[in-house]
Amino acid sequence: MKPKLKNIFVPFELAKLAYEKGFREWCACVSWNEFGHKDYLANSFTFGHRYDFQYDPVNIEEKNENEETSTPTHLQLILWLKNTHNIDVTMGHNGLWSVLDSQGTLIYQNDECFFEINQALEIGLKLVEPCQP
Repeated sequence: MKPKLKNIFVPFELAKLAYEKGFREWCACVSWNEFGHKDYLANSFTFGHRYDFQYDPVNIEEKNENEETSTPTHLQLILWLKNTHNIDVTMGHNGLWSVLDSQGTLIYQNDECFFEINQALEIGLKLVEPCQP
């Protein structure tokens, strides 16, 4: 895959967190974590798969980290957080991202309120209650 295309999909660990929080939308990409690496988007991914997670939400910790994971785009998660949980992940004038919870309160972490996109999405996802099977 061309390196520029990697930048539109969330990292492997963020895709797993999204699933734990209830994200179940169709995705055009599947990534997998070869050799136990936790790199950006793991090591490999491919296009053309439905969103069909291979993880069981109850036993996700017991699953092999080398399994494939359907991988959403950043925009898919931004829209899902907004439309499903009323959590806003928005880009600021400085090119960094901020997170507002469902009451419209700006989220701070370590006295910072602007983040890189993946960190902002992780903060937003952590505001969501885990999905109950």
